[in-house]
Amino acid sequence: MAMRLLVCICCIATSSATGVWSESQFKSKYDAHVKAMDSAQVKIANAEIVGEAIPAGQPEREMHRWYQDVNAAVKADAKAIMDKTVADALGNYPTADCMTKIGTASKNNVGTWQTLYPIYLSVSGDVVQADAAAATAQVAATAATKAVAQAAGAAAIAAANKVKTTATAAAATASAAAIACQCVHALSGAEKDLAIKAGFHSKLFDLFQRGMTAALTAPVSMATVSTFVTGTLGTSLPGSAPEGQLTQPMYSAADATLRVSMMRAMVSELNGQLPVV
Repeated sequence: MAMRLLVCICCIATSSATGVWSESQFKSKYDAHVKAMDSAQVKIANAEIVGEAIPAGQPEREMHRWYQDVNAAVKADAKAIMDKTVADALGNYPTADCMTKIGTASKNNVGTWQTLYPIYLSVSGDVVQADAAAATAQVAATAATKAVAQAAGAAAIAAANKVKTTATAAAATASAAAIACQCVHALSGAEKDLAIKAGFHSKLFDLFQRGMTAALTAPVSMATVSTFVTGTLGTSLPGSAPEGQLTQPMYSAADATLRVSMMRAMVSELNGQLPVV
């Protein structure tokens, strides 16, 4: 019995010696493993560590075993370490750099809510979703380029070039959004909120304010402001700008944070029409 217990203890000790058994040890082993990798290789290594399948490589297998055994809080810390390493490999991690990338993603789309808001959603969501859109857009751009080469006749070539120009621009926009998305998701909570607020909220709210200014032309009264607010908050598109035609689509699509700013602006307009006491 004593011999059997000793054998069991030895097995446990040996297993512990070859595994990664603390968050600090995980970080050290992980950093050493991915040090010479590029961003694509780091993504693959990360996927193997957090995935359900047991990796083939010994380093990933040890880290995978550790990751599967720890609690949710430690998993979140480890995931943050891995996500930041991807961003570092891409050069995307400082807040200022994220702001630049957000600016690149939105520079051609600041004129309308319809084009800017989808980019905002792709960057600010809880899940990095922009990579797939970028890949799809690039496939379309490649196909459009091939179509130009295969087109016969001046009219067909001109039409194919028009499609190519549109597809190439869409691919560039989607790629920029994916890069900004990776960058923002690698930031900490406060830094992430700052990047999103400064990078998007101000632009989107400015578009709403422009729509409100266009709707509330002189003479402005409590009745005209009330009509505008009612239309903006409604579920269907109003028939004219003074009734909220420009702002209703924005408010109905906006997330909670943006809606708070929009509501405050409308309440301020209403308060401005109250009689001075």
